Amino acid sequence: MLRNRIGLSEEQLAQVNQLREDFKAIVEPLFEEGHAIRESLRTELESEAPFAETVGNLVIAGRDVRKQIRANHQNLRESFESILTPEQAEKMDEFKERRGRHGFGRGHGRRGPPRGPGIF
Repeated sequence: MLRNRIGLSEEQLAQVNQLREDFKAIVEPLFEEGHAIRESLRTELESEAPFAETVGNLVIAGRDVRKQIRANHQNLRESFESILTPEQAEKMDEFKERRGRHGFGRGHGRRGPPRGPGIF
């Protein structure tokens, strides 16, 4: 899709694929960790006498994992944008603007780790 929409070269496409693989390798363990934290939090909250300190620590741990995922997502976006030519960056901006007007974007029925900076 990107090759046709913004004219990525074969070399750029290979770089994008590597960025995606690197991102996936980093965030998949974070998503697993986040899932384990949510399960622990659910278990603690469903217990007879939830321990406030444990609940608080789990909430904070979950927040920290989300921050790490967002930071890696931002790094991916910046790395992707750095491989674009000025003309391709302009086409990408136009594409994102049109897509936004039509209601496409994050969270529309898809679950699991993000695939990238809204470009894949």
